[in-house]
Amino acid sequence: MEALNKFDSLTWRQYRIGDLFKKLDGKKATKKNVRKYRDQEFSTPVVYCKFGDNGIMYWGRKGEFATHENAISVIYNGAIAAGKVYAQKEPTGILAESYFIAPRSDNRDHDLNLFFSTAMEKVLYPKYSRDFLATWAGKVENDLIFLPTANNGGIDYEFIPPFISGLKKLAIKDVVDFADRRIAATEQVISS
Repeated sequence: MEALNKFDSLTWRQYRIGDLFKKLDGKKATKKNVRKYRDQEFSTPVVYCKFGDNGIMYWGRKGEFATHENAISVIYNGAIAAGKVYAQKEPTGILAESYFIAPRSDNRDHDLNLFFSTAMEKVLYPKYSRDFLATWAGKVENDLIFLPTANNGGIDYEFIPPFISGLKKLAIKDVVDFADRRIAATEQVISS
């Protein structure tokens, strides 16, 4: 939780997305080979132009298209989804209207990707739309995001994992507190 207290005293600097991330390529899934619901055969998540659910709209068969693990998906098109950014932990594919990026450093830590995807979405989602697509070349790669800066002038990678861990702990605490309140309210109703 110390990282949460440190947040307000951090130094932040702008970084160009294309300097930190590279676009990943690979064979995309096809509409005829995906399903709306996950089952044993169709078990690989597939990103499309979806708002929410981590951008996952379909499920495909393993091995029929390229997947990327611990990557970040960027939705470049969609009525309400253009500019949405999602950290994908498990191997995930793309159908269309999206692409994957990954850190140039090949440090594919999911907690780092959660932080980076949030920082990117704060810039990309308000800026891009169906009329101004969030494509990589010449656009998203040149956008600037704010990241915490270490004393050496680089990204403060020491801060990010404990910060994400602290946020997770707060979220769990909120759920526990909510459950405790529900239990107390239920007990009060029962004892009345």
